[in-house]
Amino acid sequence: IGPLRHVNTRVEVFLNPWQFPFDEGYQNIHSLTALGTGGLYGRGLCLGREKMLLPAAWTDYVASTLGEEAGLIGMLMLLTGFVIFTYRGLDIAKRAKHDFGTVMAVGLTAIISVQALINLAVVTSAIPATGVPLPFISYGGSALVCMLWGVGLILSVSRRPNEELKDCTIDESRNIRRGNRRTHLPRRKRRPSNQGPTAKRRSPVYR
Repeated sequence: IGPLRHVNTRVEVFLNPWQFPFDEGYQNIHSLTALGTGGLYGRGLCLGREKMLLPAAWTDYVASTLGEEAGLIGMLMLLTGFVIFTYRGLDIAKRAKHDFGTVMAVGLTAIISVQALINLAVVTSAIPATGVPLPFISYGGSALVCMLWGVGLILSVSRRPNEELKDCTIDESRNIRRGNRRTHLPRRKRRPSNQGPTAKRRSPVYR
């Protein structure tokens, strides 16, 4: 019952945050206020006022602070940067010659781009609050390290777009012969044995 009530509260705050101005809807209201007071050009860097009242103004709601200080132009530049990042990541995945590089580049690009989209949707009150930081912008430790690690892997694919993984062929007949876990010796090193249907196998003699 507890988790369900928590989810219902978040949905109600999302639909009408002004109904809870001092409780759950406090951060939604101040986030929208920061975006609205920024205008076209913003108040100027480090001159924002709502960041003094907005909870998590440097982590989850850092986009609201940017919208107030840099205005609509700053937010459009931020969106343009993420769009370019998404395009470049998918282009790298398309030019990769091996499937592993393609899947890795697409997955990491999607993780970063979708997280940025979710954060911006929460800031603009388009979806309920989720507590997801803005990639590369929000203050943090582990999240920022993981994002930079993902970008490094994408760049590793872009450095060698024309390389193909070596095709490792497997000799099935050889694996069948080695099914008894014994060491395989070349023919010239094998001991001669009597050929014939009645030949008996000698047991090894240890000296």
